[in-house]
Amino acid sequence: MLKLRLIRHPKPQVDMGICYGATDLPAEEAAFSSTLHHCLLMPRPHVLISSPLQRCRRLAEALGERGWPAPLVHEDLAEMNFGEWEMRPWKAIERAQIDAWTGDIGRFAPPGGESVQQVAERARRSLAALLASHADDQGLRERLSPQGEGVAVICHSGVIQGLHHELQGKPWERFKPFKIDYGEALELHAPWTALHHG
Repeated sequence: MLKLRLIRHPKPQVDMGICYGATDLPAEEAAFSSTLHHCLLMPRPHVLISSPLQRCRRLAEALGERGWPAPLVHEDLAEMNFGEWEMRPWKAIERAQIDAWTGDIGRFAPPGGESVQQVAERARRSLAALLASHADDQGLRERLSPQGEGVAVICHSGVIQGLHHELQGKPWERFKPFKIDYGEALELHAPWTALHHG
């Protein structure tokens, strides 16, 4: 089994009511400091991985400077791309499109954007590739097991929800979204084979 601690980034600098995902927004300074302090109270992971977006990467780099491993950054851990919806007020998006999305929230992709399923699949492949690059790390599987230090991933709500579903191997028509707060961590224990099932 693989222990994954998925940590959502600090609150970004964006107005309320705006649809944002892949846009590279900075974190609010107070939220960044608070989240950094909160993370440093967590057990130190054996491997630290991050989304490339600055609201994640900056936090990962700060943790790496304070005793955590140097972060591995991969573009496929970025947040969901909302396409034509990106950085628009939610209330300005056509009602029929919102209804189509909420009717099949795991598989529907906004125009020019991605579905949660697509995000989860690329994120899973990214984790598999990054951990494969550590194959010469002696005792890796033991250190990444539920009894070991595991892997911490600084990422996004869409990535966290998608991986939670994807690594359980559930059909995407049964996807149910859940709330994860800024700076909150979700721990998953998944079989190593779950990273390679696609």
